Parts: sequence; C-alpha cells; structure tokens
Amino acid sequence: MRTRLILLTGFVAALAALRADMIVLKDGREYEGALVEATEAEVVFRRGEEVTRHPRAEVVHVRLQRQREWAEFSRAADIADDRLQQGLAAKLDARQYRGAGTATLYEGTTIELRTPQTWERRQRRIVRILNEHGEDASVDQVYYRPDCETVRVLHAVAVRPDGTVLHLRDTALQDESVYSRYPRYDTVRRLRFATPEGKPGNLLDASVEHIRAEPLEGQAFHEEILLGGSDPVFECEVAVWVPAGIALRWQVLNDAGGTVAFERTAEGDGAWYRWSRRDAPLLPPEPLMPPWADVVPRLVLAAGPATWEAAGEACAESLAAADARLADLPPLPAEDADGLWEFVSRNVQSADVSLLASGPAPQDPMETWRLRSGSPVDRTYLFYRWLALLGEEVHWAWIRPRTQGALAEQAPTAEALPVPAVRVGGVDGRFYVLGSDIETPEETRAWLSGAPVLVAGGGLSVIPAADAGSLGTDRKVALRLDRDGNAEVEDHIVFRGAEARALREWRRLTGVEIQRRVEELATAVNGRAQRVRYEIEGDVRENAPRLALRLRYRVPRLADSRPSVASLQLPWLEYDAWAVGRDERRFPLFWGQPRRDTVAVLVRSPRGFRLEAGPAPRTFAADGLNLAFACEDQAGHTRVSLTYERSALGGDAVAYRDLKACLELRAAIGRDYWVWRKE
Repeated sequence: MRTRLILLTGFVAALAALRADMIVLKDGREYEGALVEATEAEVVFRRGEEVTRHPRAEVVHVRLQRQREWAEFSRAADIADDRLQQGLAAKLDARQYRGAGTATLYEGTTIELRTPQTWERRQRRIVRILNEHGEDASVDQVYYRPDCETVRVLHAVAVRPDGTVLHLRDTALQDESVYSRYPRYDTVRRLRFATPEGKPGNLLDASVEHIRAEPLEGQAFHEEILLGGSDPVFECEVAVWVPAGIALRWQVLNDAGGTVAFERTAEGDGAWYRWSRRDAPLLPPEPLMPPWADVVPRLVLAAGPATWEAAGEACAESLAAADARLADLPPLPAEDADGLWEFVSRNVQSADVSLLASGPAPQDPMETWRLRSGSPVDRTYLFYRWLALLGEEVHWAWIRPRTQGALAEQAPTAEALPVPAVRVGGVDGRFYVLGSDIETPEETRAWLSGAPVLVAGGGLSVIPAADAGSLGTDRKVALRLDRDGNAEVEDHIVFRGAEARALREWRRLTGVEIQRRVEELATAVNGRAQRVRYEIEGDVRENAPRLALRLRYRVPRLADSRPSVASLQLPWLEYDAWAVGRDERRFPLFWGQPRRDTVAVLVRSPRGFRLEAGPAPRTFAADGLNLAFACEDQAGHTRVSLTYERSALGGDAVAYRDLKACLELRAAIGRDYWVWRKE
C-alpha cells in the first residue's frame, strides 16, 4: 500500500501539467474535480469551490486528466480566441439548411514543411450541430505511424447554448492498433476521440496536431484537401510553410468559378502559401454522381518530383533496388500470366492494409509466400517477380481509381496513385491488378476503366475503357400460359463479368443455402413462384468470365385471365428508374464501367388466343446510351426483346436529360400490360 501511495504522489508531483479529473470511492460514488494532494493517510480533492478529504482506504482510484488548451475555463465567454468567439456569435437557423446535419463555421489546416519527407500539421474545425443527423461530427480519428509520427489533441470542447464549456476527457480518447491481425504490417495506430455532447444546438471546436518527425522510405509529402463538402462550410483555410530549397507543387481542381483565393507571402528563409474559400454551399447528394473529390474544390499538394516522368523514374529505381536486395524467389507455379494471376489471387490472401502501413517499397517475396498473405504491394511484387522469371516484358505500375477523383497533373507524385499493378508487354500491353479468388483479370481491369496509371520508368497513361459486354446479364425467358392464368416458366440467366461473382460465391455454400438463393431469385420475379428447380451451367469453382443459371418454376395466376381475354405485365421487363427521379440535376454523371443488359421473353399464349395489345417497338439512342425494344406475334407465340447498353463512363449535367429519357422509357415498357384475346 505504501509503495502505491509513493508512486501516486510522485506521479502527481512529476506531472504538474496533469490534474485529477475523477475520484472513485469504495462505496461506488464518483466525483469530478481536481486532485490537490495525495498522502499516505488521505487524498485531498477539490470539487468546484469545495475541498474534501478522503481516507486513503476509501479511495479506489483517481483518474488523471491531461491538461489541454483552455482546460481552466468553464465558460466560453472567458476564452480569448477570436475564431471561437466568432463561431459563437454566428446565428444559424437549422431550417435554412434542410438536408444538412452540421454547419462548419471554420475549418483550417496549417502545415509546416521541414523537409520533403517531414512536416508538422495542425488542423482545427469548428462545427455547429444542426440536428440529430450531425451528431457523428463529434467523432474524429487520425491514423499515424508511431515509429516516426506523433499525434496530439490540442483541444476538443463543446459549448452549450448557455455558454457552458465541456472539455474532452481522456476516457473519450482511444489509441488503438489498426492492423494487429497482421503482425507484419502492425505499424499504424489510430487515435480516435469524441468531443463531448455532440447534440443539436451545441458548437464543437477541435484541434489536432500531427507531426512526422522521421522520413518514411519512398514517401514524400502529399496532401489532398477538400475545400467544402455536402454540408455548408462558411470558411476554410489552408496554410503551408515552405522553407527555401523545397519545391511545393500544387493544383486546385473543380473550381471553374474561381471561389478559392490564393496568396504567397515571403517570410524569412521561406514563404507561406495560403488558400481560402468562403461560403461553400449546401450540396445535397444525387444518384450516379461522381465522388466528392470531383465535385467540390480540391487542393492537391506535393513535394515530390518535378514531372511525372521523374516520378516514374524514381519508382523504377526503387524497384531495381528491391530486386537486387530480394533476390530469392519461390518456384514458379504457372506457365503464363493469366495462370500466375489466378494462382496468386487464389492462394495468397490479401492483407487489407493501407500504403501507410506497408509503404510503397515491397518486402521479401519469400516471406509473402511463406505466410500465404501480403499487402497489395507485396502480393503484386510476388506476381511481378514471377512474371519476370517467366521471361515476360513486365513493368510495375501505380493506378488511381476514378472513385478517388481526378489526378492533379500539376502536382506529380506517385503517392497519388495507391493501387499497385503490373503491365505485361509494351505500351499497348495488358494491365493486371490482383483480385480475390472469385474474380478474373478482365473484371479487375474493367473496374479500373479510364483510370490514370503511372508506369515505373515511364509517364502517365490511362487504362483503356472496357467493352460494354464486360458487365451485365443476358436473360431468356420462356413461359406458357394456361386458360386460368397460371404460368410455367423457364428462366435462363447468363451473368457476365463481375455479375458472375454472385454464382462463384456458391462454391462456399451448402446445397440448402444454394436452394434458398435460387428461390429468392424466383420470388423476386413474382412472390407466388413455387416448385423452383435450378441447373447451373458451368463450374462455379472456375472463374469463367460467364456463368449461366437455368431456373424452372411455376407462378399461379401470373395473368389476369377471363374466358375470352388474358392480360399481364411481364415482370422480367420491370425496371426501377429511381436514379432519374428528379427533373433537374446539379452534378455530372458517373459510372464505374460500361454495361449491357438484354432480356428476351417468349410467351406461349393459351390455345386460340392472339396478342391484341402491348407496347409498341421503340428505340432510343444518345451519346453513350442505347435502348432497343422489339416484339412480334406469330401463331400464338409472342416474342419480346429488350437491349440496354451504356458505353459511357460519365457525362455532364446536360446528358442527364438523355439518361432520364432512356431509363424512363425502359421503366414505362416494364409497366405496360400485354393483352391476349380469344379468336
């Protein structure tokens, strides 16, 4: 007991910057306040103006709270900070910002470069919570490398409408390992904290300091900062200190209106670069919109090479050094590039870790093979080295998926392209991006259609867009109607590209689970579907580019049948045009890859019935969009066909009118009734 008291007393004396935040007594009571003194006999604790003395035997534990900025203030009016006072003075009516959960009053980032690989970063954000949808704004997190970085919360306070200040507690801080399940990459930690009382009406003010004191191999300074967002932002600023001898390259994207102001101010042996934007509006999201990085102004900063060609040369030099250092390789498991791709994708598990954890430089391929697991960089490096062993012309590459926003061509740096890849062949060669055990090389390439790529030893290029036939379904339906409106259905579905993964996943399911999936497909057509049988065409254990499923089922009363007439909607033609529900649009259109879907339906009507009414043949054609619908009736057999093809990857807001017309036409065809009358 005496030793514990001495340690506690010594700890309090040594850390004058700490105060006791809470005292827990043996009877279960807890009090907030400040520790005054701890002796062998008693603990002296202050609660407000009251000082209490507790026998040491009654104290279970004293929790110390770290002293942060403004810790001594309990009223906002006493804090001499202009930004905070301006935020408190701002009068906001949540009704003016319908659809927004928060209003950001100020967001500032200050970066001081020390070298191209080391820097100090401070970020501050002042937010007003407008309603319950904005309560998540109280939670923030920072990822860092403890071997070369430190993170510190300077302050995190909430101010109630009455001016009461609530301070961040250490108990609301969580510093945790992110990749502990991967000991090889257990290099990143995440500091998470929750500013107290993120409730509607409260103002939150949080500031975090992030310092990289030591360089990381192959990683130079690179930042991408959004100057706005979906919720309104009244003021945002970025300030970067650049000492003499360091070249900062930057570019502001998505700012055709010139809303971002810039100034450069020389000071001492360097200069301050400052960007600011005011009154960024509320931007309600829309379906099929690009990523926010392609919508709001985005500032890209880099202290890397002067050109993309130089960035490619730096990648090639780093790779050559790794090849010389890591000479040993496992035996070749396949004899061609596709075989190697499938072998690595199936047998070497992907460790889902960031480039911050693994770094861009590869590790020992022998270790990757021994563990049968590796980061995206290490899996790709094993694949790359095996391809070189085969004698292929192979080039390392870095790709930036289009979902992360356009590349800033005026700020060259390999850090902006996070996905490792391999190109086999010359300039027109094929790119390979490793996937999972249920994917194919063509699918991963199609997913990256139109993405920028940096080839080691070369410059920038673009992944060619995939053909529209690389993704989609082909459906052929044959149904026979009887006089009571019941239907016997044979439904043949061909899944192409990534759509086939739904069937490949069945290799992991039991027979009962597969039957349940099949029944779900049938009841999605009509909830009364029964007696569902199925047949898989192809082997789900093989990653074939196409897999087919043949269903047979019965649907009672599918048609509304009378003695002389039968009518129904064909559910296989139904389409939900939710994505084009509005008349006007603010943002451009965005798709991941092209797509084509076809539907063909053969209806065998009851004997003596002929088609009397149905939708007329229609076509639609626009830039990157095509829709064709046709039907014919002959000898009691009605044949219907619909083809929808989208070859475009995106379009401007004007192109939305064409998309709207095309999809609404498709939905209207699915809603139309078909009528057969007895002759």
